[in-house]
Amino acid sequence: MTKTNVEGTFTKVSDTLIEDEKYKDLSGLSILLYSFYARRLTCSINSAKKGNKDFVDEKGNPYIIFTNEEAAEKVRTTSRTVSKLRKELVNHGLISVKRLGLKHYKIYVHEPQASVQKKVQSTDKSNSINDSNNVNEDLVRIIDQYVSEDNSATGMKNNPISEKDSKRDIYNNTNETYESDPNLQKVSNQPSPSSIDSKVDYNVNRTAMLALKNRISNVLTPAVWGRVKILAQGDYKQAKFIVNTIFKAKSQVTNKLLSSSNWLYNPASQEATRFETNSLLIKGLESALIRMTEIIYKGQEKVRNTESFMYSYIRNNIANSIKTYLSDNFELAQDELIEVNSLTSFGTKPQYAVA
Repeated sequence: MTKTNVEGTFTKVSDTLIEDEKYKDLSGLSILLYSFYARRLTCSINSAKKGNKDFVDEKGNPYIIFTNEEAAEKVRTTSRTVSKLRKELVNHGLISVKRLGLKHYKIYVHEPQASVQKKVQSTDKSNSINDSNNVNEDLVRIIDQYVSEDNSATGMKNNPISEKDSKRDIYNNTNETYESDPNLQKVSNQPSPSSIDSKVDYNVNRTAMLALKNRISNVLTPAVWGRVKILAQGDYKQAKFIVNTIFKAKSQVTNKLLSSSNWLYNPASQEATRFETNSLLIKGLESALIRMTEIIYKGQEKVRNTESFMYSYIRNNIANSIKTYLSDNFELAQDELIEVNSLTSFGTKPQYAVA
């Protein structure tokens, strides 16, 4: 006779999460993680019925404590992935998370809510477009602060400027004198070696540029250096100013974030504020340097105070990269998100934007 009963213990999976349109974009791992949370919540409730209030808050709401490490072991993945899975569940209203002490979180597990009616599928596409448009809204706001609305009609190209193009511009033009402009104002042509007052001056400048490149090569990528050279028009003093501006701006953002005791010794903040571990910092710098080059040299409006403009632009870009990295890669409670937004905000309207 064939045995029909399957022995063992099982974890229940909600049919609503699997079949309802509202949750169709939830990943399988997210659904599995929710199932473990729901099972743990049952333990908290049963424990409370027996008089143990350890997992009930002051309002009488039961919660669970379920570390990312424990969850990672159960769903066969990494702790970093569990943070992203939790974020999916939070975004779908299936859990809410509150900090408990320095290292732990209270997780409140909510019942899945079936849709009253199915959502139109086309709205999903429009929502994803809106989400992607909002990724860099802070950066767009910064640009709008510095450049007049008329710039949108100038037809400026957003093509990346390569190091090869920079070299061609610098060495092919022969009609301009090689003078350093302290405010990086617009010029009609790039300087060339033949127009430098003396060959010695040119060699000194080239050697100094090479030394500067080598000095930052272990932190900033060749792509960032290439864009620095273009923005500086090959001039060592201007390139050094830009490099110093990058590190000073990063230092200000880092110091402000670490001024909070919640982030001072937090591994997440250490990871988010390092060029070596936060790739968004490098990618953001590459884009920012290109955009600043367009604004300074190609925009119809003349930047009044270039040094202040560059510092604020780079600082806000770095702050946005750090905030995005923390939000995307770590599970943050609502109060932590609010604090990060505050600590990475430098949103004052500058009065020096354009002449």
